Amino acid sequence: MGGLSADADGYISNTVDSRETRMVRESLLYHWGLTKTPTYVVDRAVVRDQQRLLIPTMVRAGEAVIRRFLPQFEVTASAAPEPGATGRYTVRGEIIHHPTAEWPNRLTVRNGAYVVVDGKRTGVKLGAARDLNSFTLTISADAGSKVVVAYDLGGYLIESEPVTLGATTPTTTSTVAARTTTVGPANGQWVLKSTEPTTRKDPTSGCYNSPEVTVSGLSGTTSIRCTWPSPKVDVVSQTQHSFSAAPPQVLKPGDRLRITATVSVTGNFSSANMGGSGVSGVRIDLIPGGGPYPGGAAAQAGEGATKSATSDFTIPAGGKRGDKLVLSYEFHQGNASLSGVTRYTYEWQPP
Repeated sequence: MGGLSADADGYISNTVDSRETRMVRESLLYHWGLTKTPTYVVDRAVVRDQQRLLIPTMVRAGEAVIRRFLPQFEVTASAAPEPGATGRYTVRGEIIHHPTAEWPNRLTVRNGAYVVVDGKRTGVKLGAARDLNSFTLTISADAGSKVVVAYDLGGYLIESEPVTLGATTPTTTSTVAARTTTVGPANGQWVLKSTEPTTRKDPTSGCYNSPEVTVSGLSGTTSIRCTWPSPKVDVVSQTQHSFSAAPPQVLKPGDRLRITATVSVTGNFSSANMGGSGVSGVRIDLIPGGGPYPGGAAAQAGEGATKSATSDFTIPAGGKRGDKLVLSYEFHQGNASLSGVTRYTYEWQPP
């Protein structure tokens, strides 16, 4: 508190953003001279001053973080009456992506578009279109109705400004600026709820003996021994497989996972037409809506070989509580005669 002095009421203040802000108050004993030990307290008046200062600062900082890491969109809307059809209008909507350092490339939107007429929401179907980055929809409405085009991208809500039907001449189309509202993805997250252990399948390629399998998480060793009676052939092979990335307990929209799959094969199985062994990579499914988001990182190796492959994934956003995100890791050995899938199931928790 050096350099600062208390006022008549014992408050020590400082000027912040041109506003006199109370920082602390001297204790009554110290203020009245009953003790020589400087002691200070925080009372309601100090708390109110700090709230006026800190809460807007936190809001501005949070908004800056959201704007930096979420893709930036603009939604435009226009409406024109159909010639010769009373009460029928053609609405055109478009979502425009403004590139940023984090999101430099065009983003394709295939769901989540809808038109709102006087509060009544109508979804826009993809149909035969390649995407819904722009669309037209014919609606029935009265002149003077308010129309809004909106995109709900898993809780990230972007809306156009309202268009009033019949407010312009019949041949004029009005395009308006966008209003952007962020919901959900700014703070929502995926939380790991369950892990299904690797499932196994017995050989189907003529092997008489069941395989021996040892699997731990995303890596393990599988071995298989097969016997053919005529001509008699004993085949023993071993495959070591691994994935570089184990899913964390929490995933957030926009998180990127780089996953490397590696497989190493030893043993003489090719003479028995057992084929190669490998790890088929990772698959991401968003339930409901969205996905699947197919992933690579597939690697396949023959006898005495080691191969690796790498793929990148971007975690999508959820929509409502209870939505599920499933990450599946798969490996196989010998023409898939021995295979397994480990699934990690996440649930969406909105803010």
